[in-house]
Amino acid sequence: MHIGTRRIFGLTLLLTALPIGWAQQQPGKATLEGSVINRISGQVLKNTRLVLQPEDRAAGERSTATSANGTFQIRNVDDGKYRLFAERTGFEPQYYTSTGLNIYQGTILTIDSVAELKDLTIKLNPYGAVSGRVVDEDGEPLVHVSVQAMHSIYIRGKRQLIATGQGMTDDLGEYRIFELPMGQYVVQAKTSGEPLMIEQRRFAYVPAYYPNAEDPRSATVLALAPGQAHRSVDFHLRRVPTVSLQGSILASTGDMRSVMVYLLPRASAGLAEKSPVPVVDGRFEIPTVLPGSYILAADQFGETGGAVSSARLELEVRNQDIKGIALSLTRPGELSGKVQMEASKTAAGLPELKETLTLQISLQRLDDESAFVGAVADDAGKFRLKGITPGLYRVLVNNLRAGLYVKSIRIGDYEVTETGLDLGRGVLPGELMVVLSANGGTLKGATRNENGVRPGGAQVLAIPVSGGHRMKTAVTDQSGRYEIKGLAPGDYRVFAFEDIEPGAAEDVDFMKKFVEKGSKVTIRAQGTETVETTTIPGELSRVGQ
Repeated sequence: MHIGTRRIFGLTLLLTALPIGWAQQQPGKATLEGSVINRISGQVLKNTRLVLQPEDRAAGERSTATSANGTFQIRNVDDGKYRLFAERTGFEPQYYTSTGLNIYQGTILTIDSVAELKDLTIKLNPYGAVSGRVVDEDGEPLVHVSVQAMHSIYIRGKRQLIATGQGMTDDLGEYRIFELPMGQYVVQAKTSGEPLMIEQRRFAYVPAYYPNAEDPRSATVLALAPGQAHRSVDFHLRRVPTVSLQGSILASTGDMRSVMVYLLPRASAGLAEKSPVPVVDGRFEIPTVLPGSYILAADQFGETGGAVSSARLELEVRNQDIKGIALSLTRPGELSGKVQMEASKTAAGLPELKETLTLQISLQRLDDESAFVGAVADDAGKFRLKGITPGLYRVLVNNLRAGLYVKSIRIGDYEVTETGLDLGRGVLPGELMVVLSANGGTLKGATRNENGVRPGGAQVLAIPVSGGHRMKTAVTDQSGRYEIKGLAPGDYRVFAFEDIEPGAAEDVDFMKKFVEKGSKVTIRAQGTETVETTTIPGELSRVGQ
């Protein structure tokens, strides 16, 4: 099963095919023309789907496809800022970029009514593949072994491995993983199914990372170029005895048949697939567990399907069975809240909450960053967060309209915008108040590389000097220019990267390497500041991936 690359881009493409030359050019409208080619062979690519995506989401997308000679044309384009996205079977989907870098963000195309953007060339990378064979200690083929190509990405500022592609071994023990984007991979082989019974003991094969490492940090990283096929990525799996876990569920109310138990590897608890373990008469048993660090979790579900109580327990599993585990279910708390708009200092007045798009309010648990509780605010700004367990949380606000920023997050008399929300003793009384402001400042300017050229598609970051989570970003247009609206007043450092991995800017250790390359600027309420920056070369920001 291939996990689509579209997840990396976070896109949902609503495509309405428009025939090339669908209408005569209308006065005061712009035209986009270009071609799509294979980056490796240079051949033109027909039937490539292109989507012109406006930054103003209310404007709607436009789409077309390349002709037999690999060219495309989009006519009658309104003024505005756009990204151009391309996808075709057998190739990595990507955005148009004037430099060939930052294909995940692309170059912003600034279009006015007299523009005719021609010669927009998009070079698509053909997918690669990994293949090999999985055998046991005696060299015998192992069938139905899941082999995953895992890619390291940033998730909330930390690197984690996620499966980008997957294959299954056949009767010869052979597998092939295809449709892999260019990049660096760690490949894992893992068996599933029933354990082996030998002299009344259960045995299982230890998952291995190529070439047969039991820890991903000791694995060989495979660098996959566009269209490259790595062959003979083989595994010899080792068979070891397993242990069992036995325990009971302690719950004061509810139907015990609605309880599900899960065992998740601690290192990937937020990404691991949950396979429920049966609970019979309040008791459970997990008969085949390999040594390691785990989180044992239990959820009790209500009539509507949501979890009404839960339990979590960290376990270190060694070489002996563990009995007498007691999971005490506790009822999660709820927290209501409201989003408000700060009074505007301009005559224009307040933007309505319903015009701020679909606001999502989330709690991210800091001691277990895989744990999220989220809700969507209604048109009146009200929301309710359910399923909260005791802990320390960061409050996140997503899907803000351009030009707004989060000024304050409070519960009662406590300001929790930067400190986080301490629910260690349960949910605090009162509403969680989120105050948005349209009184922020604007940052604009242009970037140049070391040769004085203004590159399109560079990523510009405005990061508060005091730290915190109020960073905002922009992508430069075809002229190397950028604009960031809705910055909270304060002191910032401004960085421009030719090429930066998505999420890397949230990694504090990563950004420390570039502190001196940032330009300082002070943002004032409703003020506009201009900063010219020099881009950080891609070879510096991509080191170590």
